[in-house]
Amino acid sequence: MAEVHLPSLELQLLGGPDNNDENRDIVTADYTSKRLAVSLGNGAGKFQSPVIFDLADHPQGGVAVGDFNGDGKPDVAVSVAGRKVAIFLNTTQ
Repeated sequence: MAEVHLPSLELQLLGGPDNNDENRDIVTADYTSKRLAVSLGNGAGKFQSPVIFDLADHPQGGVAVGDFNGDGKPDVAVSVAGRKVAIFLNTTQ
């Protein structure tokens, strides 16, 4: 079994099919490191190593997955300091 290290401390977890393969994935936002991590699930209860995205500000408690630009692909939104939202658009095929 492979071990996946996700960012530590204050996390927001959200399970959902984030890359259109119907497997559950994990999205975490880490307040301390100001990073977003996406770990894709393999459908058998295991996850790939996370892909890390840097945030300009500290996350403030919310992570959401939805199609925010109307292209039919799930995107990720994170609430950040200063009453702002960082949106990461899904650019996969």
